[in-house]
Amino acid sequence: MLRSATTKSGGFVQQKLIASVPCVLFSVQGYHQGAAARFIQIHEAASLTGGEVPTHSHKIPATDNFYLTIAVSGMPLNKCLIAISTTADTYTAGAADAIFSVTSAGL
Repeated sequence: MLRSATTKSGGFVQQKLIASVPCVLFSVQGYHQGAAARFIQIHEAASLTGGEVPTHSHKIPATDNFYLTIAVSGMPLNKCLIAISTTADTYTAGAADAIFSVTSAGL
């Protein structure tokens, strides 16, 4: 049985490492305070430098709350990093203008 935990960004950030080891992602929620729409991206990585292709990308509106629910069984990942990007298809760093709260479980 998996034991879930919640990881919080601790303030407005551009990206947040959730797990550097295999895990199952269940949900991502938060608030985006930026003036333009952005993309919340899920990456199977421990760090990002730019140009990486996300596992999942979801558009979020400007100055709004967001909530992503992964299927009941969750999304298994080797590593998990959540980031906010100005583009959908690859990681392009934007401002540190999002707060994240992520529910996941280690394998």
